[in-house]
Amino acid sequence: MSVVVREVDLGSEMTSLVDVFNRGFNVTIPRERFDWLYARNPDGASTAWFVLDDRSGEIAGCTAVFPRRIQVRGLKSPVVAWNCGDFCILPKYRVGGAAIKLRRAARDAVDAGLTPFLYAHPNDRMLQIHMRVGHQPLGRMIRFARPTRVGNNGDFVGRLGTLALRAARVDRVTVRRDDCSVESHSLPDELDELFDGLRPTLGTALIRDTTYLRWRFFDCPMQQHHFILARRRGRLTGYLAFAIAREQLFVKDWIGVDERAVRTLFSAAIDQGCSADVSSVSVTLLETHRDLRTIRTLGFFGRPETSTSITYAAESLPWRADVMSADAWYMTVGDRDI
Repeated sequence: MSVVVREVDLGSEMTSLVDVFNRGFNVTIPRERFDWLYARNPDGASTAWFVLDDRSGEIAGCTAVFPRRIQVRGLKSPVVAWNCGDFCILPKYRVGGAAIKLRRAARDAVDAGLTPFLYAHPNDRMLQIHMRVGHQPLGRMIRFARPTRVGNNGDFVGRLGTLALRAARVDRVTVRRDDCSVESHSLPDELDELFDGLRPTLGTALIRDTTYLRWRFFDCPMQQHHFILARRRGRLTGYLAFAIAREQLFVKDWIGVDERAVRTLFSAAIDQGCSADVSSVSVTLLETHRDLRTIRTLGFFGRPETSTSITYAAESLPWRADVMSADAWYMTVGDRDI
């Protein structure tokens, strides 16, 4: 079977892209999600490719890359890299070279100098495709959870166990905590100042300014997000973005100026989980994340679910090590796209 790859005209072919994606995954994702992700991204317009059956012209699959402003460790100014996503091959074309040819499109663009590097968060099956085209593992994305409920609270034992679990909270041992508020619709512009102040300490990290955070979380049509804002003597010390689904509270992203701020944010997230009566609070982050030790001390324990993030940069890139090393990155599950 012969297949060819070509770029998608997102102005006229978005309907076809949505259709092949939904058919490939047997889902019904609304067009609104694609318009938000592909066209309204504040970091720039997305690029997508189709792989087609060379004989019939049928679309066999698609993939896309989404621009992200990245502050690379050691550089003064951000660069625009690509976050890979939306990789889909229709079932009848999953045997053969369609996946490899399609996956190689983004790497070829990096080699051609269209972007300095790319990164992605593939599932285990897709990881092998990434490896075959020369992308390299960055590190494991690991999940931690903190239970907030015993059973379903439908019986006396469950209710008693839940009360005991919520009473014995190690996150409340710390006497000093910052003040907290929860925002569900608007974010303060002072988040820009917060990120600018922390930027030199984060290493290689996505630019988390107010414009990006509003788009990524509040404008996202697929899930409702909320923000916890921490302040100390009136000054913003951190934020934490979360969503509630499937009886769990999922921490998506956060930054804090110090350990006290991080402890405050996660303790407040546990408060929110208890108030919503979810079964647990969950967080996924890169295994080298600087806040991992702090999170563990708050009663979060490792879960078996893991995935592997990958990166690719041209060999000639002078700061290649600063995007190919997990130790360089500040990465959370919020760096993925929905």
